[in-house]
Amino acid sequence: MSLKAFHVIFVTLTTLFSLVGARWAFQIYQQTSSLEMKVVSFSSIAIAVALLVYGVWFYRKLKAHPAYQN
Repeated sequence: MSLKAFHVIFVTLTTLFSLVGARWAFQIYQQTSSLEMKVVSFSSIAIAVALLVYGVWFYRKLKAHPAYQN
């Protein structure tokens, strides 16, 4: 597996884990109304969005590289 393929997989998995963490924190927030869990939930969503934007940018950059064009 190349380093670039690993990078794409790693960014994808961290995005998914961030979304799972946001769901978990939101469920706890619904049960306890804890401000900390609300902050963790929204922070995890923000991180997931940032990772998604970065992943799309990296993938486009990778596809535009001359070594990877057909």
